Amino acid sequence: RYYTKMKVEVKADPQEDLVSDVANARVDGELLSRAERLSMLQQFLVAGNETTTKLITNLIHHLATDDGLEDLLREQPDLIPGFVEEGLRYEAPVGGLFRQAKVDVMVGDQQVKAGDHVWVLFAAANRDEATFEAPDDFDCQRDNASLHLAFGHGEHYCPGAMLARLEAKVAVERLLDRIQNIRLAADNTFAYEDTFVLRGLQSLNVEFDAR
Repeated sequence: RYYTKMKVEVKADPQEDLVSDVANARVDGELLSRAERLSMLQQFLVAGNETTTKLITNLIHHLATDDGLEDLLREQPDLIPGFVEEGLRYEAPVGGLFRQAKVDVMVGDQQVKAGDHVWVLFAAANRDEATFEAPDDFDCQRDNASLHLAFGHGEHYCPGAMLARLEAKVAVERLLDRIQNIRLAADNTFAYEDTFVLRGLQSLNVEFDAR
C-alpha cells in the first residue's frame, strides 16, 4: 500500500532518486510493468531492513564480547568504518544467494551445467585464507576487510551498499557516544534466524551504563 501511493509510472522528467530510476527502468529496451516496478521497490524495502538491522546487531555483539574493542573505537573513531567492514566480512547479514548458470562451467572439480541452480556462498569467500590473513579472527584494523563479498559483486552488487555502511557507522558512533561498558545480559538464548539466507540473531539483549 505504501508504494502504490507513490508515483511509480514512467516519468517524463525523472529526478535523481531510486523511485524515478525504477519507474523508467528498461530490460532489453522494454519498460518494466507496473507490477515489476512495485515488486522491485518492495524488495528494496525488505532487503534494506533485515540486512542492516542484523549487521548492527552483529556489531553490537562484538562490542559486548571483545575486550577492549569498545574503548579502542571510542579513542580512535577513525577505525569505525573498518570495524563495519570487518563486521560485514566476518559475519555478513546475507550468507549467499541462489544463481542460475547461463553456460556450462567447471567450479574446481565440480561441473555446473547451463540451467543449473547453485547456492553461491558469499560467507565462504569472506573467510578465504588466500585473501584474508587469519580469516577466522575478527580484526577491526584489517587493511583489506573491504574486499569482502557481503554486498555481492558485479551487476548483482547491492544498490544500497553505501547507505547500509553509513547506517551502521552512524549507529556505532551514536552508541559509543551515549553508552559505555556494553555487555551481554544473562537472558540471551543466542538463537539464530531459521534460514540459511540471512545470518543474524533473533534477538540480542545487552546491558550498559549511561555516559
